[in-house]
Amino acid sequence: MKAGWREWLLVMTSLAVGYMFLEVGYRAYLYYSYAIETQYRVTTTNARMYPQIGGIPGNIVGEYEPSRMMTLRLYEKDNRLLRENQAPINNLGWVSRINYSRTKPSREYRIAIVGDSMTASANNNLPWPDVVQRHLNADSELLARLGVDHISVINLGVIGASMQYMANPLSLIARRFSADMIVVNFIVEDLRRRHSDYFANIPQDPLSPPSDEEVRAVGLGPHITINGVDVGLNCASWPFKPSNPTCQPSAVWYVPPEIQLDANDLLAVKQKAARELLWYRLILSTEPLALMEVIGRPVIPNPRRPLVVKKLVELERPFIPPGIISAEEDEKVALDVLQFIRTLHKNMLILHNPVYWYMTGERPTPMLDKFIGLAKQANIEIVRMEKYLPFEKGEPEWRRWYNLPQDGHWSDYGAELYGEAVYRVIRDKLTDDVSPSRKQTATLK
Repeated sequence: MKAGWREWLLVMTSLAVGYMFLEVGYRAYLYYSYAIETQYRVTTTNARMYPQIGGIPGNIVGEYEPSRMMTLRLYEKDNRLLRENQAPINNLGWVSRINYSRTKPSREYRIAIVGDSMTASANNNLPWPDVVQRHLNADSELLARLGVDHISVINLGVIGASMQYMANPLSLIARRFSADMIVVNFIVEDLRRRHSDYFANIPQDPLSPPSDEEVRAVGLGPHITINGVDVGLNCASWPFKPSNPTCQPSAVWYVPPEIQLDANDLLAVKQKAARELLWYRLILSTEPLALMEVIGRPVIPNPRRPLVVKKLVELERPFIPPGIISAEEDEKVALDVLQFIRTLHKNMLILHNPVYWYMTGERPTPMLDKFIGLAKQANIEIVRMEKYLPFEKGEPEWRRWYNLPQDGHWSDYGAELYGEAVYRVIRDKLTDDVSPSRKQTATLK
């Protein structure tokens, strides 16, 4: 009997040791077999981002380190430097040359603009909401009609914002700034992005608003540090940490001012970042990877598929998972968003921000046309902003409006044009003297 137990223990021990060797060998095979994708664009900033602070009750501060000029560098897939610009960050961490205050003076009119990166204007040197403010305050007749001394335009644009994010928290932040009008500036892609379908759940603001320091103390988003560079992680689901297979290296990195990256440095960071994620997911994993592979339920994808970074049309906000529902549901949610914002702000203006590829017809616009029709049925007007731009000048002129060929965000020239166009639309709404004929002829010369 004793001999039988010893033999049984020996067999079990042998099986356990054998499985351990199998597991170690399989993990090593996966680790060294993975292809590492390095052909993707990267944008570096010298200002830290705080992407987790948006939903904090009572918060009004933006995602960037405050009171600085933020330098952004865009690198091509082959790690060549394509473009560099400087975006001004104000006292509250929003992209603007103008400082903001929670308290509104008695003879001030406030306009808050919510939107994605086309609104944030971090990809050029001139935030177009600042241009809007300049034109509004130069309009003495408008100031007199409103009975105010000054009009403030608050840029609440956030890179990669979805429609839901524009509703909550951005529209809530606009209310905390005591905005008299809210402007929703969106592009078609915003309808497809997902953030949270629970945007209508409004958290109760604290009796005493949190200080700026308390908000930023929440900390940075998930990231890994490689050679002194913070590589952010975009995660489609919890937990937001490197071991989560849905987390991928972001194409937005924080690079301290004292570090200068050349093409070789950039390549090395991409490679090491991918290897570090593999280390967390393979070597340190608590899952029985070899056993799951044997029974046909692998935890780790085929190693012949490279560890990739999601292709980006624009800078992406962390934590926004990709859209996985139908276009019809996207449109319904976006319409619900606009109706929700209208409950928070009775004075609402909605603008469709034109992008180059839609004006040229390279990307069709049936989804936009349908959405505008659905909004009209709900008594919500959407202004197509190309009507207020020198659209008739054609494609050579359109190209000057954007940072082409590097990316499709506004150039400084385009920001000036778009800022003046938005001023005209806001003025029309505030003075309530827009006629159908004027809408068709309101263009910039």
